[in-house]
Amino acid sequence: MSVYSQHALSGEALIEHARAQTIKRAHQQMRHGPDLTRTVKTWPRMQAEYTMRDKSGPEEMLAEGTKRVSGWSGFVREVFGRLYTGDKLRGTDVKPEHAWASQMHSMLDDLPEWQRMTQRCRGDSYSTSAATMGLSQKLTAQVPEHRRDAEEARRRFELLKEEWDDAKEAASQNGEPPPPPPPEMRQAKNDLDAARAEAEACAGNMDPSAMRQTMRAALAETNQHLDDIDSTLRAVGWGSQDAGPGDMSADAVKRDVAARLEQADRLREIMDLAGRLKNVMREAQAAKVRHGCSEITDIETGADVARLLPNEAALMRHPKGKLILFRKMLERGALQYHLEGKEPTGRGPVVVCIDDSGSMNGNRDVWAKALALALLEMARKQNRHYAFCTFSTQLTHTFVEETGKKSSPSVVIDALLAHRGGGTAFDPPLTWALEQVEKHDKLKDADVVFISDGDCRANKLDEHRRRLAKTGARVWGIAVGPSAVNSTGEGSMQSFCEKVYPVTELHIDSPGEQEQAAARGVLGL
Repeated sequence: MSVYSQHALSGEALIEHARAQTIKRAHQQMRHGPDLTRTVKTWPRMQAEYTMRDKSGPEEMLAEGTKRVSGWSGFVREVFGRLYTGDKLRGTDVKPEHAWASQMHSMLDDLPEWQRMTQRCRGDSYSTSAATMGLSQKLTAQVPEHRRDAEEARRRFELLKEEWDDAKEAASQNGEPPPPPPPEMRQAKNDLDAARAEAEACAGNMDPSAMRQTMRAALAETNQHLDDIDSTLRAVGWGSQDAGPGDMSADAVKRDVAARLEQADRLREIMDLAGRLKNVMREAQAAKVRHGCSEITDIETGADVARLLPNEAALMRHPKGKLILFRKMLERGALQYHLEGKEPTGRGPVVVCIDDSGSMNGNRDVWAKALALALLEMARKQNRHYAFCTFSTQLTHTFVEETGKKSSPSVVIDALLAHRGGGTAFDPPLTWALEQVEKHDKLKDADVVFISDGDCRANKLDEHRRRLAKTGARVWGIAVGPSAVNSTGEGSMQSFCEKVYPVTELHIDSPGEQEQAAARGVLGL
């Protein structure tokens, strides 16, 4: 920007220009600035600068820190490098103006929380950037403010000294006496000495107790943040280091999940409840009666007493025959039946339809979405197609996961957070659910889980029944609240559902018998 255009700026525009220049300088220092207390390698430097680029939080922190002390960007880069590489960086000679940074690193080394964080963040750029940001933002206010810019004073002195050295060398080559040091260099040396003295004094004035307390609080907060992301990823069936679809990296997946967690506290409630419902699902699935091998298909040799042929079992009635049978069984040569069990080669889709009306907002919506998430895990374990929709008087959100194609966390989370409000109509979700079932009509045992609190009617009931009978699909209803529980007659949930589980009152923290029965019923499909 020219001098003329600078003078043209005034008020807020001038302040914004100064802020932009500070941020630009901070970014340059982040990647290209000198090391303060240790050598940071090229890749961590680039990662640190990329992490802080074009993000309002890091920019504000860098700008504020750089205003307080000129080497702040270098300290942030060193924290990032230590976390990312596991604190295996080569040490350098620490200049007096960087004594504050050296002291802060020493305080970090004394904390067991820091050691655990370095292990957690090693090689993980998202976790590293989150921990770096958490620490840096908390510590910005704790850094002693330097009135003199030691970095700028040192650079100016070194530049003038280099020019003076060149002048002395030229004079020596020409046989002339060396020139005296210029006054500017003497002034630059005095400025550097003053800035270094101030930096050393500031480092000595730091409160180690308050600083460590701040560091512990920042590390604890970062740990909780990373735990929330990991638990959310696990809840939607995703590993903490799994990359997303296409070219989406694991770091991008975590950033995406973190952004959603910041916007919706309700998501944490859904994830917590879904974890409990998944335990119910595992118990319900384990309690199911599974048909074993029951069809005789051949005769084989072995040592299973329960499957012995009658003539082999008859040897047990004779003393010598018993010895012969024992020998055969010891050699696994007794004649026995070969039994096989026939299991279905594939099962139909699981389709979840959740009422999105205004009356479902709150605990009802949280419980329904948590149940939908548990059903998603069940469908994945059973290798079944999964479809999800929310509805009011029309479809408001749909989400489909094909067998063996795990959806990205952001897609699942968006489905869980979808809520529009409005009235209730049963025909749109039933029509959509049957379309999903009919796409896989060659598979058996398709299940539709229908959750609503509305006193509503399906106007196309005959058509829905005909399509259900043709596909063999079953609809399992959960009536939430007195209105839905007491709703009866033609077109109500009772008229098109195989079974309707009533949940008169819904309690998230301490589920009642009706909620447990409904959850066990649909999670045991």
